[in-house]
Amino acid sequence: MTRLLIPAALIAATALAACGGASHSTATHHDPLNPTRSAGAPSSNAPADPQTPTKVEYVVTGTAPDGVDLMYRVGSKNISGPGQINGNATKVPWQGSVTFSSATKFYFLSAQLYGSGGVSCKIVVDFPGGRSMTVASGHASGKFSTCSAEAEPTDPSGQHWRQV
Repeated sequence: MTRLLIPAALIAATALAACGGASHSTATHHDPLNPTRSAGAPSSNAPADPQTPTKVEYVVTGTAPDGVDLMYRVGSKNISGPGQINGNATKVPWQGSVTFSSATKFYFLSAQLYGSGGVSCKIVVDFPGGRSMTVASGHASGKFSTCSAEAEPTDPSGQHWRQV
């Protein structure tokens, strides 16, 4: 004869569930990887502040003695940098921004070196209260190299992004 041992906690939880009750633990455990969250609590990659972004920034930094050829996109709309508009190279560092729109499907930035140097480019999403999040970045070095960054929001709230 084989004897089946069933833990008492499983029996109690099954009985409680059958009666329509709910079971939860009031014990909290310290999670060393995330001190603001109890172990067992669901983890989320969503920011603590669920507000919609206010703007999207395009940032180019580095050393570009001869400047860069700059272009950025907001969805399907190309926006040329000052270098392409007036025939002069765009000086680095450079920064521009647009208002975040849940209707915009992607944001793109490129900066091509006119000569030697090295540049980094990034797309940063700004939220109310001063919080910001870099959603895409790139780097280029060497004569006529191009740095690019492209990202798209994966939900209309702008809380989650994917680098493309």
